[in-house]
Amino acid sequence: MLDNESYKLTKVNKPTSVAVVGGGCAGLEAACTAAEVGCAVTLYEKNDHLGGILYDAGKLPAKFRIQEYAQRCAARAERVGVNIQLNTEATDEMLASGGYDLVVNATGSVSKLPPIPGLRELADKPNSNVYTIIGFTQHLEELAERMEDKNVVVMGAGAVGLDVVEHLVEYGAHVTLVDMLPTAGAALDLITKLQMDEILQQYHVDTYFSTAVAAVASDHVQVRLPDGTEKTIPMEFGVCAMGMDSVPGPIANLAESRIPTLNIGDSVRPRRIIDAVLEGRSILHIRPSRAQDGATQRVNRHLNPVASTLAPVSLMETHPESNETAQPRG
Repeated sequence: MLDNESYKLTKVNKPTSVAVVGGGCAGLEAACTAAEVGCAVTLYEKNDHLGGILYDAGKLPAKFRIQEYAQRCAARAERVGVNIQLNTEATDEMLASGGYDLVVNATGSVSKLPPIPGLRELADKPNSNVYTIIGFTQHLEELAERMEDKNVVVMGAGAVGLDVVEHLVEYGAHVTLVDMLPTAGAALDLITKLQMDEILQQYHVDTYFSTAVAAVASDHVQVRLPDGTEKTIPMEFGVCAMGMDSVPGPIANLAESRIPTLNIGDSVRPRRIIDAVLEGRSILHIRPSRAQDGATQRVNRHLNPVASTLAPVSLMETHPESNETAQPRG
């Protein structure tokens, strides 16, 4: 998936300390890759577990392989000697005083909450029946037992929203699916889309496409139909699956320090798992350098670690196991 593992044949030729902020798939890949070439790596994760959103998304039965992947990444990090600091939210002060040669920001993303009246006031709040996709997966087991014969509105018919629908109908919920696009799963491959269309028909899911959510309340969702009229859809539970928003992380406040930084994964822009992992591996292709004026040289561009022509310089000066000095790629 990531070209090959020949990078492990080279090691840093001087002590290099790396901090990684965020223990999702991008952060774990960056931390493991850096550790495997001899860097001293500390990974800060604000939660009590690694895996990021994969940890929660993998709770959906159809996504169990995602959780297995997250578990393998966490095991790899421990195996290669990453110093894992759970329950620790890294701050810019902590990073600036840590003596790091590189700070990798991989703070990921959170559920998008558009400015729809009622949505932000209700989503994931205590005793609320409206959830974001993250809140829903975090309470999946307890919610599953309460879904039979309940009216549930899923807002968002992308891949994630359809995964939620698939789970809900298996537990006997009456599901209504709402999306502004004219079809469900527009970005899915053809086979998966056909399978999901079959599920929507088999379980008689009510669908409202080309339809906007106008307001959310604890017992209903107000939608605006394609003809401009509005309709009230009663519900007992609601799930918002309208995408993800990037989390900027602490490196936004490191501009005055001399510490090189790198922003990767969903904290740049929410995308696929493979994109985040590739950017985690791409730290091998960047040589962090301090700007002459003392400001941090920011490396926020998208990189392709497979195509060396797009990454002409290595992250660190390395030497192969034979102790011969390796030349920077040009």
